[in-house]
Formats: sequence, structure tokens, C-alpha cells
Amino acid sequence: MGTTYHITVVFEGEQPEAAQLQDGIDALLGEINGQMSTYIPDSELSRFNTSPANQAFDVSPETALVVERSLQIAEQSNGVYDPTVGPLVRLWGFGGANPLSTIPSDDQIESTRQRVSWKYIEVSRSPPTLKKSRVDVELDLSSIAKGYAVDVVHNWLIEQPQLTGHLVEIGGEVRTRSTKPDGSLWRLAIEVPDRDSREGGYVVDLNNESLATSGDYRNFVEINGQFFSHTINPQTGRPVEHTLGSVSVLAEDCMTADALATTLNVLGPELGLQFAEDNHIAAFFVVRNDDTYQEFASTTAQGRITNLSEKPAAPEETAASPLFTVLVTIAAFALAMLGLAIGYLIKNRLLKGTCGGLQNFHGQDGKTACDLCAKPREECQEFRDRLAQMAAESEDNSEPEQPDEPAA
Repeated sequence: MGTTYHITVVFEGEQPEAAQLQDGIDALLGEINGQMSTYIPDSELSRFNTSPANQAFDVSPETALVVERSLQIAEQSNGVYDPTVGPLVRLWGFGGANPLSTIPSDDQIESTRQRVSWKYIEVSRSPPTLKKSRVDVELDLSSIAKGYAVDVVHNWLIEQPQLTGHLVEIGGEVRTRSTKPDGSLWRLAIEVPDRDSREGGYVVDLNNESLATSGDYRNFVEINGQFFSHTINPQTGRPVEHTLGSVSVLAEDCMTADALATTLNVLGPELGLQFAEDNHIAAFFVVRNDDTYQEFASTTAQGRITNLSEKPAAPEETAASPLFTVLVTIAAFALAMLGLAIGYLIKNRLLKGTCGGLQNFHGQDGKTACDLCAKPREECQEFRDRLAQMAAESEDNSEPEQPDEPAA
């Protein structure tokens, strides 16, 4: 597929042999190449592209499956996504063609565009066959086959013993299963659509789902100082010219995410967002705005992808509720009482209460009850004796109502 792959697995028990896993994965990818590559002359797809028109061509069930899904998305998008766009891709110097030095003429574009239409293709799943109604029509599954390959590896890893989770990435298309060993979700970075760097600008957590990104910042051609994207609009026959730098799609399977990301990239920011909303697609768009970028997401993707350049907002200050105030007051009072109790137990001193009433009465020595009660218990007896004497002397002069005995 002209790209790289990266796979991380989570396992239980004894560590599996990485080399054995890689051999199995390489065999799967080799089989898919043999079915759907446009670079291998004897692949199923290459042989179909050179086959006669109006003749059923036998293919594998896997190739029929991918072609069927590509035609479904082509119909859904009214031809914005088109798996027969290959001749236009090569006309503009992509897809293995020699780089261009001049822009194709209008006549070249129009004549090539006549060969492009998904409606020229028929597919059958049982038996698995393909048929084309025009001899010079070609199928190119490069915008969906990588995602399909991710799904195939994903399903194969599920069948392997000991493996409990994984992340599969082929050429930037990703699918995850379960979580990382620490229980956290798989965290992926999405690059800033900058042609001169590979800086991660956004991050998303994947929970048993797929992520595919399509953009114009990695594969492009420069002609006379003008940049042309490898993404061709099959309805115009020309590279897209809008300001959309990249679009990422979240979906359950990677084959769908891969094709839909291409679809939205062809449509551009405004029409792409509308298509995503109408079809409930979780999509994240990054638009170029001079030297800066503007990001927005469809409804089903809002809140899923974070801009790494944005700092978390400071929490808003809110007034404490009455219940909160009451609970804090009770807690403070309880702590105070606990402190007094601990002090009493440690120092063997009586607790000081509020000094009022008889406790604030001065004796002949000028001391009050509170002064005495701040001392050891035996010293309070002096106050009791003196208070009784004062009461007796007062009784000789008058007969007032007797107070209750104050607590020591």
C-alpha cells in the first residue's frame, strides 16, 4: 500500500511472540494487496481494470465487500466519493504517475472525466463478481482499502489467545479495542495540517472505535508555485481548492471512516459539515485561515477532540450554598469541641465556659469564678467556701431569692 503500519497489543499472562504476530499480520496485508492493489499488475483489481466491458469478473468475497461499500458511499454522496476516480488522479500526477510540470488542459480534464462514474460499476456478493459497462472504466480503492485492512487486522487480533486489547494503525487510519493496560482509553494525536511539520495539534480518546483523517498537507504537487492537492473532485475533474486543511472521522469500523473522510475532504468545510450533520457522521474539521487554523466539529463529534494549544479554562467562582455553610459551621464546631476535649485529657484541666452571671462576680481577693475554674479542680473549693460565706452574710441583712449553685 506504499505506507507503514504500527500495532500495539495488550495481553494477559505470558508475553506473546511479536515476530509470530507480525508474520500473521504481514500475511493478511499481503493477501489484501493481492486483491485490491492498483500497483500490482496481477492483483484482482488490476486484472478487472483491463477486463472487457459487460462481463462478470470473478473476485474474492473480500474485494466484492469493499467495492460494495464504496458504491454505497458513492450513492450516498451523489458521486462526490467515487471509486472510479483513478484516471483523474493519475492525470494530475498522483497515484504512481509521473509528477506534472504543467497543469492539464481543460480538454484533457474533460475527456478523462468522461471515464469516471461509479454508476459504470456493478457488484455481486453471491457469487462475488464485478462488472463494468464501459471498457475504460477503472476501480481505485486506495481511499477505502487501507481502512478495510485495519479492520481485517483488528478482527484477526481478536481471535488470538492472550490478547485483550490493541491499537492498529495503517497509514494513519486507526482502530482500537478495549483499553490500555492501565485501564485508560487509547489516546491519538491528529496533526496540524501543515506541509512543513508533523506537529500534533489535537487529541482524541478512542473507545472501541476507528479514526481516519484526510487532508491536503502530505500528498500534493507544486506546479509553477501553485500547490495542488491529491484529493480530486470527480465532479469537476480538478483538485479541491477550498480552505479545508484536514478532516477526521470517527466511526465504528475503519473502512467506513476512511471513505467518509475522503468524502468530506472533497466537499470542503461548509458542504462537508452539512453532509456530516445530515448523515450523523462524527467529524472534526480544521480550516486554514491565513497563518492560523479554525476548528469545528459536527454535532456527534463535539467535545470529543481537544485542541492542544488551548489551556483549560479556570473554574468559575460560585457562591457557597446555605447547606454548604451549615455543614462547614458544624464541622468547625465539632473540631473545636474535639480540641477542647483533647486539651482537657492531656492537661487535666477543667473546660472554660462563657464568663457571665455569678461566674463574673468578684470575690474579696478580686478574683472571679472563671479565674478560679481555669485552675485545677481542687483550687475551686476555695471559691465555693467563699461564695457560701458571702451568701450567709447577705442573708443576715436581707432575704433575697437564693441563686442556683454555680458549676465549678
